[in-house]
This record gives sequence, structure tokens and C-alpha cells, in this order.
Amino acid sequence: MLALSNYCRWRVMVVLLIGVQFSFTQPIPWLNVDYSDLVDKGAVIRTGQDLGSALGNNSLKGALQPFLDKYSYLLEYAVELVNKEPSTLKNIVDAYPIGTEQPAWVALFRSGRMAAFTDNKRTVRLFLQGKSSQAAYNENYSVVRHLLNTLRPVWGELHVEIYAFENDYHTLSFKLDPDPAMIRGSYFGTPFGKVPLDMDGLHDLFALGGQLEGAQINETGLHLYSKVAAPQTLDGVPLQLSDFVVAYRAVFHAGDNKAFISLDPHRDVTKTAVNFGGLLEDTVIGKVVLDADKRFKTLTSGLDPNNGMDIRLATRQHVPHFLTVSEREGLSGIFINKGWIKTRFWFYPDSIEVQTDTTKHFARIINPRFLADAERSRDDFGSSLEYEKKKKTLLLPAIKENIDDLNRNYSQYAQAFREFRELETVGRLMAICSWLVKVNPKELDLDALLSVKIPAARTERERTQLLAASTLNPEKNHLDITYLTPELDKPISIYFSDTKNLAHFLAERSGRDRENINDLQDASRIMSGKGYQAVRTLIHQQKDLQAFSLFAGERTRPLDNMRLEIHQMEEENKALTQQREELAALQMQVNNSPTMDQFKAKIDAYKARSDKFNKRVADFNQDQKKLSPLLVEVGGGIDLGSESFKMSTVQNSPQLTSLKAVVKNARSDWTDTQNGEKWVTNKVRQNRVKVQNPTLFHQPEHKRIETQRRAERVASERSVKVGTTIVVKTNVIINKNIKGELIDPHHIVFKRVAEN
Repeated sequence: MLALSNYCRWRVMVVLLIGVQFSFTQPIPWLNVDYSDLVDKGAVIRTGQDLGSALGNNSLKGALQPFLDKYSYLLEYAVELVNKEPSTLKNIVDAYPIGTEQPAWVALFRSGRMAAFTDNKRTVRLFLQGKSSQAAYNENYSVVRHLLNTLRPVWGELHVEIYAFENDYHTLSFKLDPDPAMIRGSYFGTPFGKVPLDMDGLHDLFALGGQLEGAQINETGLHLYSKVAAPQTLDGVPLQLSDFVVAYRAVFHAGDNKAFISLDPHRDVTKTAVNFGGLLEDTVIGKVVLDADKRFKTLTSGLDPNNGMDIRLATRQHVPHFLTVSEREGLSGIFINKGWIKTRFWFYPDSIEVQTDTTKHFARIINPRFLADAERSRDDFGSSLEYEKKKKTLLLPAIKENIDDLNRNYSQYAQAFREFRELETVGRLMAICSWLVKVNPKELDLDALLSVKIPAARTERERTQLLAASTLNPEKNHLDITYLTPELDKPISIYFSDTKNLAHFLAERSGRDRENINDLQDASRIMSGKGYQAVRTLIHQQKDLQAFSLFAGERTRPLDNMRLEIHQMEEENKALTQQREELAALQMQVNNSPTMDQFKAKIDAYKARSDKFNKRVADFNQDQKKLSPLLVEVGGGIDLGSESFKMSTVQNSPQLTSLKAVVKNARSDWTDTQNGEKWVTNKVRQNRVKVQNPTLFHQPEHKRIETQRRAERVASERSVKVGTTIVVKTNVIINKNIKGELIDPHHIVFKRVAEN
């Protein structure tokens, strides 16, 4: 009877609570926060098209994400505007400058997928994507707890306001719930119901320096397994737990911008844009994959992509048969100016394989090696259909040979180039994380990894294109390669030296064989007015860059070799003249004589020698125009998306069976296993940790009353505010002068303000 009475009282209380909530919390319409005026619609995204043309394409959300998510910092100013609050809170990312050591979770806030502002005392405002503030907080708690624990006061409670928002890429606006959820807390622990990770154990495992081979998940947590191997490094530094964390973040928290690195078209045609997905920028993994991608430049030109040095001989110490694309073309006797051929080189993870058993509890890395490939650039084709049909078939044979040679002899190339060797290490990290995301072990507190600090690192955002001139020497058995890129930054007046040289380039740029009076006049005007500017300021289109490569290439032929060849041709010409004179004299003696046949043989020999000489002269003249690179522009990248990694489910395999045998014996220090190898795993301590109970949201009485009043007067009060403005004070974006204005009760517009 007592139990029934309590049950009835509980039911009544629920009804009353619901009634109170209905009475005091009338829903407030969401605000529309327009940031379209701030977006540079002419910015070039990684597909090579301008941002404005991609806005309506849902398939390009990943390419748009880095350009549009970053504006979420404006939401704080929108709240300040509608609440008539002074700007006292600071963006949390300001405390972590780009390129410095910082916890892994910071990158999620810097990307704009979420935002946080604080007074560094007791107040925090969170802006989280979701349909409601409470749901958004619960869904993102495992991430934001790390931030909240860094901000909680020494004594007392942290006061947290949570605002839900959505980002509409089509309209370039946010939808913001102006009514926050509220929580208080002094500690934010492991999510309720999650198995914690032993972070110390994982740190110790990577400190031992083994080669990651597999993983296991069970009721005690995450177990990684490594075996003794050559030192594992990334960017020359021993592998660390932070590298595994970067891979985890790239797989689990990338949003639509999946993990990749690519060298893409830039607004300045003399440069290449460096794009990252998966938050890999400013990380050691990011540096390694970028260096591996840049190394394709060496395969095509023979030059080091960082300093322009000719490293063909050094490469052949490890890859004896190594030939560049230019060498394969030139030394085959078909080295001709093929025009501007844009090619994209890629590393794909299709060949990387992880095996898992039917329980999905074990993972074994079968192959960690990326596969190289190449294709023609989309820009070289009139339509997408034509591109898909011909992007492979129209590759130069020399490029196909280079790619095949790299894949066939990858181990040799990995000895020549550390980044190729380290790319396999990246493959191992990404493979295990890709397995984890596909298995999706929700019972594990994997987001605990986001508390790990990522070492300081900086990666390029853009780089000048590598330009090289390939020149056959007189003997036709060697290719001289000259690094042209530094010439782009020389002053026009110094590089071209006189008006006639500049006029020659202007003629090349316009597609004329020789300069005319207009070119000379333009050259004189440029020399007098812009001679101090860099050469690259004359290059506006792709054809201009090609013309510069042709012009610069003509000036690179080694003078001594040219003089030697000219001298040899002059001597040959003298010999032919003498031989011709001797034959003319001999002809007078042999007419109608029995020796005519012998004379004809000498005539034929002279003709053959003369033809050979004429061909040599023609080749020499033609060679003066064959000095530009076959490949002036080389793009491409490395696909690191988790969906591209192969995961095979098998009941049993030799590799999985071997791993399961290791699991029985491996310890947290090096241990001999049944097959004679030394293996190690991370210790998993079952220490008691403070678990976060289900969140209790609250709304103080004065807040409930304020919310109710705002709901009742939203139309009238906001109409009074129409025209109210707020000045955005931030230095994190290019648009430094920004003003927000409430233009109707539910609509805020942020615009650039012209500088006085």
C-alpha cells in the first residue's frame, strides 16, 4: 500500500513539473544570423572552382566546411546583441595560438564546428550544433568536458550556458536558439556508462617504440599491440601517443571534411594551395603526408621540392634504375615540347588492409602501404564525361612507368625518402582508427584521447610551384635540369636586364613568335614603372606561366656545352666544304670514265654526311625551344578517409590466429611470444574514475521569468531593437572590421565595414 501511495505521488509530481515547464518556457523563435557578406565567394576551394559556384552542391560540403564553419564565433556577438550585453567573454581558441602545443580538443573549436567563450572566472558559453541545446550538450559532452575541466575554478562551480545552432551552407547563415540550457559543475568526469581508457598505459606503449600491428577491444578497454621493428618515426621524431590521437581525431571528428592532403589550384597561378582534411594541419602527421605528396615533384623533375637541388644521383644510391619523367621522355629520343600538361599524383589507401574477426573485437594490420597513382587534371578536358573517360588513357607513358616503378620498388624508394617510409607508419595509425570507427565501440571512452597535448607544429598553407627546365646536352645522353622557381621573385628589371628581353617574354606570353613594336613599348613602360616588382606580378594566367617557363628555359642551356656544340658543327661544316670542293675537282676527271661508279659512291657518302650534318643543325636549333619542363604543374594528394581503408571480416586467418596467440602472452614490457618475436601491449589499469552522472539542466527562477517575458514581448521588444548594432572585435579572421545589426526581430546580419 505504501509503494502504491509513493507511485501515485510520483505520477502527480511529474504532471505538475510538466505543467510548470509549459507555463514558463514558451518557445522563442530561433534567430537567423547572416554572415554571407563576410564570405569570399571568389576563394578557390580544393576542387579548383570558386567557392560561390559550390554553395548549392551538397556533395561539396567537405570542401566548403573549412571556409564556412569558422564563422561560428559570430554567435557570441549575436547573443550579446539581442541581450544588450557588453562584450566581456573571450574566444577560448585565443589562448592556444596556431602552431603551439595544445590539447587535441582545441582543433575542434578552432575549426568552428563548435565554439566557446569564457570570462576565465566562472562563466562559459558553449555553441554546439544540434536541434536543441540540451541534446547538443549531451551529444558533445565527451568533447567539451575537456574544455570545461580546464576552466573550472579552484573553488566553487562553473556556470555554463549552452546554445544550439545549425549552419546553413546554402544561405550562409546560422540558425541560433537564443534560449540556452544551463548547467553548473565543479568537475566533468568520464561519460556515464563508458569504460575509461588508461592514458598512462597508452603513453608508455608508444614510448617503447614498437611497430603497431593490431588491436583488441574488450570489457577492460582498448589494447594495442606492437612488435619489435626498426625505429618508428614521423618527421624524424619517435612515434608518440599524440600521433595516434591525431589519427583518431581525423577519423572520428572530421565532420564532412574527411582526412586528406592535397596540392590544389591557387588564385595566384604561380602558387599551389595546400589543403588538409581531418584537422591534419599543424600536426606531425600533416607534415609527413604533405612531404610525401611533395616528393612526387622529385619523381617528375629530379629536384628536391623544398630547396630545388638536383638529387637524382643521391636517389640512385637507393634506387639504381631511377629515372625522372623528363629523363624517360628525353633519353628515349622523343623529348618534344608537349605543351602544358597538368597531372595529379595520388597515394590511395585502397591497398591498406585490416583483418577483423566476426566478433569485431580483434584487428590485425595486413598491409600498411599506400598505392601511388596518377591521372590527368580535370582542367585539361572540356567536360566531366570526357575527363572520366580519358584521365588515365592520356597520361604520358613516362608517368605511367614512373608510377609503376614506385609501386613495384616502394621499399627502395622508402630508403631514399624518409617520408615514404613514414607514410607506412601513418597508414598503420589510420588503419587502426578506421577499424575503430567502423566497429564503433560505444562502450569505450575513446574521446578521452582528446585530452592529449599535440606537439607544436606548423604546416604550409600555400607554396610556390616548382618550375624546372630540362635540357639535353650535345651528346644526347644526359639531361641537365635547372631550377627556375627562384626567378619568380627577382625584380623585373634585374631578371630581364633590358627592354628587348622583356619584350621577348611579352611576345611569348601573347603567343607570338617574335616581339613587335607594341611589345617593345609595353616592355619599356613596365621597366620604367614596375621594374622593382617581382617577376611573378607579370604572370596572371596559366598560359603566362607556361610562357615564362619557355622563356626562362631558353636561358638555362649551359654556355660551355653550347659553345662546344657550335664549334663541332663549324668544324664539320668546314670539312664538308672541303670535301665538296674535292668532289667538284674530281668530277672533271672521272666524267665518262670507268671509275664513275667509285665516284658515285663518294658522292653518296658525302650526301649522307651532309644530311646528317643538316639534321644536327636542325636539332640544335630546335633544342633551343625544347627547354621547358614537360610537367610545369603537378597537383595531387593523399586520401586518408576512413571509408577508403579496407576492412576484411574473416573467421580465421594466419595473421589473426597469430595475433590471438600474441594476446595471450603479451605484457606491458617486451615479451617473447610463441613465434620468437618480441611483442608489447599497453597496460590497462582498472582504477576507479569519477564518472559523470546524467546531466541535470537547470534554469533559475529569474531566468525562467526572464525567458517567459522575452517570449511574450519578442515581437514588440525586438522591433524596438531593430537597427541596433554591435562591433565585432577579433583578430582571428581577415575581415577585421565587422558590424552586426538586428534588422528585424529574428534576423541579424554581419557585414564588413570599410576602413576610413
